[in-house]
Amino acid sequence: MAVNKTRCEAMVCPPGQWGSFQQHRCTKKAVVILDGKSYCKIHDPEYIKQRDEKRELKRRAKGCQKCYADLRVWWKYCPMCGTRREIK
Repeated sequence: MAVNKTRCEAMVCPPGQWGSFQQHRCTKKAVVILDGKSYCKIHDPEYIKQRDEKRELKRRAKGCQKCYADLRVWWKYCPMCGTRREIK
């Protein structure tokens, strides 16, 4: 999988109120080629999928064991299903 010195093909928006009207190509160097398109490490679809799965596992570990609702530290019971929270 040889990567030539091209840029990432993902479209990005600058931050701010009017950023969505000023889309441009990512300026980072391409590292991965998938389906004929080149991507940098940030916009690589495989990396994004792994990152989202890791984030979801971390969120579920913090939440309710029964319904996976987000729980605050001071709550003793889950507001969605009513199960008592285990304090560790």
